[in-house]
Amino acid sequence: MSFYTIRGEVINLNPLDNQSFSDIAGLLADKEFIAASMIHDPALNLGFTYRNLKRSCCEEGFQEENRLYIIDSLEEKKPIGIAGLHSIDWHQRRAELILIMDKSSRKRKLSYEPVKLLSYTAVKEWGMRKLWIKLYPDDTQTMTVLKGFGFEAEGEMKEYAIVGGEAYSILLFGLLARDLRIVEA
Repeated sequence: MSFYTIRGEVINLNPLDNQSFSDIAGLLADKEFIAASMIHDPALNLGFTYRNLKRSCCEEGFQEENRLYIIDSLEEKKPIGIAGLHSIDWHQRRAELILIMDKSSRKRKLSYEPVKLLSYTAVKEWGMRKLWIKLYPDDTQTMTVLKGFGFEAEGEMKEYAIVGGEAYSILLFGLLARDLRIVEA
């Protein structure tokens, strides 16, 4: 699979690799960004997130299982998050969609374009037959975006993580390739 920049109208998805990882180090060091982000697992802490992203995008052997991108805002001319495919299973043609953006970016509908670009590329160019994403139940903006592309709620993972003594549930949304709809915002 080729790993290249995916160009959009308001954002570009630039491959996250050893060279570009330093571009997002500041973003990942910002505790407010991490706290306001939809990290796919609420149990992740800052150090764990940084180490796993670095390993997933930069260590040899992990790149076949992960395709991570920096979300670069063309308007703001800076990184605003990370998106990509995680746990890619090339034999079964399935992967988890990752979207790490702060709430203000998602409220400005900037989650629309990374979902569009990654879903289309994964299904049409890389041959994925199944995508899924984990969301917090209160992330209604991203749920609306996902449903517009054909993702459907598949279930709830109750008390998926305990953070600071509080239990968090996660909603699971999935997409079959045949159900992909490319819509314009």
